[in-house]
Amino acid sequence: MSIIDNTCDFELSLVDLQAIDELEKQLTQRDSPLLEIPCCSEICDDTEVILHRRGNRKRRFVIESGDEDENPEQQINTRLETDLWYEPAGKQRRIIPFTECPGLKPYSLRNTMAQSKPEDFYSLLVPDSVFHDIAVETNRFAAQTITKLSSKNQIQRGSRLLSWSDTNQDEIKRFFGLILYMGIVRLPKLADYWSTDPLICQSFPRTVMSRNRFEILLRMVHFSNNDNQKYDIYRSPSSAADAMF
Repeated sequence: MSIIDNTCDFELSLVDLQAIDELEKQLTQRDSPLLEIPCCSEICDDTEVILHRRGNRKRRFVIESGDEDENPEQQINTRLETDLWYEPAGKQRRIIPFTECPGLKPYSLRNTMAQSKPEDFYSLLVPDSVFHDIAVETNRFAAQTITKLSSKNQIQRGSRLLSWSDTNQDEIKRFFGLILYMGIVRLPKLADYWSTDPLICQSFPRTVMSRNRFEILLRMVHFSNNDNQKYDIYRSPSSAADAMF
């Protein structure tokens, strides 16, 4: 019997496992005397038995068969074949190649905008004229709404509509900037962006505009004149809507 280090695994053959199982059976039979276990050399002369105290180590046994390593080259070739790239078979997605030249157009902008800031590119795609048109239509819609509700005595005392003041393109630009900010910083409620709670407090929105002003603009923002559109206002063409969307 050979002793190995406690920290390493050891290998047992099937015959060894049978001998160990027989020994365990004899040890569990307390009422009967221990039977004499045949020596491993008597069971199999050419097999070395390695006995060790039981622990948490893994048991490994050697399969006494030559079929596993009959053709090692064939196993290597099989692994190589599975690792090779090949053209996929069956119905595949048709990819339409992009044939245009990427980048800003006209090409002169590539030089003039080379050192520009992100807000410069935003102004290039959404010019101030768009915000001007939105401000004009928002003021128009606010005036129409206030006149309509006043004629029906539906404006309550203390309503924000009574303190409405016309907006301009700079304020509309800040308004849409806050909307983009809210798309990045998500909070449960709109009022939470102006909350003073230390857990969810955001210092940026209140530096742009007050919550009351943002909410009244959100109610009145408009892209086209309702008097000129007799059909679906969400599908009506307008210069501001076309530029934004």
